[in-house]
Amino acid sequence: MSQHYYGQRLGMLDDQQFQAALDRFGLGALVRTEPITSGNFGQNVFVTTSLGEFVLRGSSHFEWQFPTEQFFADLLHKRSQLPIPWPYLLDEQEDIFGWSYALMPRLPGQQTTDPQFYNPLPEQDKRHIAQAMGTALAELHRITWPVCGRYDPLTQTIQPLQLQQELAWPFPAKPSFQQTPQLPFSQMVVSIVRYHLEKQASANSITSQEFDWGAQIIEQAAQAADDDFQPALVHADYSKHNLVVERLHGQWRVSGVFDLMGLFFGNSEMDLARPVATLLEEDKSRAELFLQAYHQAHQIRSGFASRFAMYMLMDRLVIWAFAKSSQKRWWDESLTFQQWAEPFVSFASQYV
Repeated sequence: MSQHYYGQRLGMLDDQQFQAALDRFGLGALVRTEPITSGNFGQNVFVTTSLGEFVLRGSSHFEWQFPTEQFFADLLHKRSQLPIPWPYLLDEQEDIFGWSYALMPRLPGQQTTDPQFYNPLPEQDKRHIAQAMGTALAELHRITWPVCGRYDPLTQTIQPLQLQQELAWPFPAKPSFQQTPQLPFSQMVVSIVRYHLEKQASANSITSQEFDWGAQIIEQAAQAADDDFQPALVHADYSKHNLVVERLHGQWRVSGVFDLMGLFFGNSEMDLARPVATLLEEDKSRAELFLQAYHQAHQIRSGFASRFAMYMLMDRLVIWAFAKSSQKRWWDESLTFQQWAEPFVSFASQYV
């Protein structure tokens, strides 16, 4: 029996456990396994069998994580051309590993987070990849729903967003939480951004001047906020970290999008902040090409720049808080929040 360590989250696992999981879905004989070192949470393992290449995803963060990912994988498969991990095979029993797990096909392609792959590419290829990312996100946003909401495993459908639940997400709202009258999405998102700003101020992670700067951006966006949009699928973490690309017939394309845990229905504009920010860290022209490709499929609505600046502010607040708490900052740690975030927000506010 061959046993290996697969990281702090998955721990020690042996080949018999992997074979038992494969047998449950008829996925062939185990050939080898390979820990996936990229990503923040260590949930995934590459699994090669006699029938193909797969990914095992285990030890869910929350009971709802894998059912939610399965729901959206099925939805994307049925209603879009976007390559995603499907079929998403979910085993909620815990008799094999001690936790539930999912098995899915390994998507072809490579991540641009891999410097050995990405860095040597000519600039023209990197620009084409940015355009392909914009086109792929536009395809994801083609999926719509009657209301803004999240998947609820209990009812097995989309339930309308509730402000207190969104403020606590991904954790459950406090037990004392009582549903309030449904807020329009425009009001809800303004409240959420204010909450993140106030939270950083309370933690002394930003100065009073930085708070005022953020509050001004929110106020400008609130004046441009509207609910004149069709709720669309939002990935919420669409970036080079959660996709792979490949060159097919001389053309770059996104060959897979994954990590479907955070998907929900809302204003698709908010999904642009994170990919644009990650591309801005590389090169401004790539971010511009991404947006141009995206907006070939999605027309810009009036007031977009003000709303985009607020969404970028919210994304930077979330990343700032995560990086600080996990001690994973990849930028100059001498920078204050505003010094770090302002170039991203300024780009968003000036984009037309």
